[in-house]
Amino acid sequence: MPKITVTIPCYESQATLPMALASLRAQTIDDWECVIVDDGSPCDAATVVRRFGDPRFRIHTFRTNRGRPVARQKALEMARGDYICMLDADDWYYPDKLRSQLQLLEQYPRAAAVGCGVAVIDDDNRITGVRRSGGEEVQLNTGQRFRVPSLLFPTTMFRREVARDAEFDPRLQRAEDPDYLCNALAGRHYLVSPRLHYAYREIFSARALEEALIAFRCQRITFRDQLRAAPARSALKYLENLIKTGVYRLALATGRGRWLFERRNARATLRQRRMFRDHRQQVRSKLPSELTAP
Repeated sequence: MPKITVTIPCYESQATLPMALASLRAQTIDDWECVIVDDGSPCDAATVVRRFGDPRFRIHTFRTNRGRPVARQKALEMARGDYICMLDADDWYYPDKLRSQLQLLEQYPRAAAVGCGVAVIDDDNRITGVRRSGGEEVQLNTGQRFRVPSLLFPTTMFRREVARDAEFDPRLQRAEDPDYLCNALAGRHYLVSPRLHYAYREIFSARALEEALIAFRCQRITFRDQLRAAPARSALKYLENLIKTGVYRLALATGRGRWLFERRNARATLRQRRMFRDHRQQVRSKLPSELTAP
């Protein structure tokens, strides 16, 4: 059985999936498998997977599009590793991501999961900023019920029993990840590493703003579910959500959306940019000759 399972839900990701898969082949440890769930894409993701010729890649295909939370749940159910990681099909890992996070979880046996910082990238795989990065100290935190942990979901490595202790809500076509994190890590310790190990694709567009509004709407479903158990907090979060929704709608109408997106990220240092370029080159070197990436 593999030590680590990496799960990838995908839909129409034929342009970016090769880089995601190549980043796994570039890892500094080999004891992993990758479960890809193609969520009914018009383009066949299995063709991309076959070109890698690597038996560690396992793919399951839905005949029709069932939504990202259902695809995530299926991948989770197929996972066989002692540790379970997430990777979105338009992102990729730094080569030392799996080794570094595995070492941290073995060093801190009380921790249920570990996350890390991200390099924010554009469509051409260029670094445009960083998020959740700074300092050198690894933080040990405790998850609280109805509070989203201070982790970036796709960067997280979970212990298997923790990951399997929660499920993705199929009603949430967006924002299914903070709901899952809340349920998986409530009352459990988790680690946050400031080191960059994950390249996260974020491109501003009117569509991205519209998807953010969908995510806000899905979050309100979660807050309504929590209303009976935590009325004061749920009502406050619901109100905050409505305010954010109004701000994003205003940004969409006035053309200020780019500022909203960019303010979430910090400027990458020269050292971070150099390391990013080095890691990107290592990942690209693992692409099959017939596949390319920016």
